[in-house]
Amino acid sequence: MCDLFGWQFNTHRGVGRTQREAMASVLAINNSKRGDDSFGAYLIRSKPETIRRVGDIAGAVGIGAWGRCSLVMAHTRQATHGAVT
Repeated sequence: MCDLFGWQFNTHRGVGRTQREAMASVLAINNSKRGDDSFGAYLIRSKPETIRRVGDIAGAVGIGAWGRCSLVMAHTRQATHGAVT
């Protein structure tokens, strides 16, 4: 099983930094229920960044800071076939 989540903000009007950081954390925690073996993300902060990690996204440090990104496309993975990567 796997899951996807993300967002794109052209402007942050009406959505405060605390709200965006809470949204990032809640989405990560809820998506870990569909896959807690590994996760990856494509983020745009000041420049594009790709993240790939083994382990549960719900326990990862700094996920709330993704709320500062203008674009996030992320996935969680539960290994049903093959190695945990």
